[in-house]
Amino acid sequence: MTEGFGYRTPDDDSREFVVPDGMPTDLASVPFLFSWLVARYGRHTRAGLVHDSFMRTREGRKYPRKFADWVFYRALEDPPPGEKVGSWTRHQLMWAAVCLFGTMKVQRKLLLALFITQLVAFWASVVVATAHWRLPVVHGHTWYLAAAIGVLGLLWRFNPGADRRLAGRLWPIALAGMPAVAPAVVWVGLTLALIWGVEVIPSVLAHRGVPPIGPTVKAPNVEFEPEEAS
Repeated sequence: MTEGFGYRTPDDDSREFVVPDGMPTDLASVPFLFSWLVARYGRHTRAGLVHDSFMRTREGRKYPRKFADWVFYRALEDPPPGEKVGSWTRHQLMWAAVCLFGTMKVQRKLLLALFITQLVAFWASVVVATAHWRLPVVHGHTWYLAAAIGVLGLLWRFNPGADRRLAGRLWPIALAGMPAVAPAVVWVGLTLALIWGVEVIPSVLAHRGVPPIGPTVKAPNVEFEPEEAS
């Protein structure tokens, strides 16, 4: 950041969250497999920088990570003056991803594992129940299991790894997002694997070694010194 700024949520404009100049940032921390859905920069850049400031500055340490996630979501839904609001669906998925694979991964690893296990169990039981005509022993009773898992999923609103103002939507968002996003991610992954496979033999024959499967160009890690006030 060469120039800092402050942000106030529309819910409580009495507190200003400062993004300082000189703060290193990677903009939105989106894995390259998901860059087709959410770009590294765009309308959500300001929200990403605000969230980064919580993770990287002393001021951010005054607040729990789940509060930072809530401010991130509010900033996504609160565009700068003159700009349009971005995609509501992407905002939901971005908040859920930050909550699950940011805050919960760092502070609540066991809860994250249980959450993912419950999601997989739900969709596995749905698949089995849908195919009950091929599995006479199952009949249609697996639907009761799927329903029970779905109802239990609503208890995640009490999850201590998510802000209480948003925790209630974590299960529904993840439940809908998993089947919506997973096929595209698999397809992108297979495409990258195919390209990598085509490149392996020429690269090895040219003595360049095995090529990486991910991006080969990365932004330099540059840190700026804050300018002194004149």
